[in-house]
Amino acid sequence: MARHRRRTYDEAIGPDEDANGIPCADCGCRHSYVIRTEKIGDLIRRTRRCRYCGRTFYTSEA
Repeated sequence: MARHRRRTYDEAIGPDEDANGIPCADCGCRHSYVIRTEKIGDLIRRTRRCRYCGRTFYTSEA
């Protein structure tokens, strides 16, 4: 199965939508939601899932 090209931000969110979230590392879409939040010392690590491609990715906050 061929892999699709990465979509641009405008293609990912559509012309009538607005999103200020963290971009997905796979498709660039900024529509994601938090699955899990972990606190490790002073660090907060969030597991997120992209609403467009379904890929899971992680973010960290100090």
